[in-house]
Amino acid sequence: MSDRLPRPASPAPRDAAAPRPASSPPSRRAFLATTARTAGVVGLAAACSGCAWFHKKDIDVRAAPEATSIRLAFADHAALKTPNGFVRVSAQDGDLRILVVRLADGRAVAASMECTHWGCDLDWSDARGDFECPCHGSRFDPAGKVLEGPADDPLPTWPVREDADGLTIDLAPT
Repeated sequence: MSDRLPRPASPAPRDAAAPRPASSPPSRRAFLATTARTAGVVGLAAACSGCAWFHKKDIDVRAAPEATSIRLAFADHAALKTPNGFVRVSAQDGDLRILVVRLADGRAVAASMECTHWGCDLDWSDARGDFECPCHGSRFDPAGKVLEGPADDPLPTWPVREDADGLTIDLAPT
């Protein structure tokens, strides 16, 4: 008699193309691919958190698509009577987004509220008296001139007429 135990039979070779049973965990390759895709999506969202897509401001006034000018009555927009007060305006079906600001010196200006760098909506800085981009730090003076980059191009501006009852913005850029 032999002290040897019989050898178990070798398992049959597995067909690589055969699907895995539903209860088995994903392969290492599938797990790593899914993890990499998820990390890529999260990374892209984090990278774009400062981009224009995430920095659109609410609009206060929407002009009719065919409008050639916009009337802003002081009775409806009291902020335009106060230094550093502003109103956000959308015109031409949203193609024009304009920030109308009453400057500290009493003048009113109308400039694009979209940064010429990547299109983020600008904020008005009371302290500095300029337009500031929250995405990448560009700054523009009230006339639209670039004060600080990365933006290279000035902001489009529109003429503003004032009377006792309000402001009128002519939509032909200056």
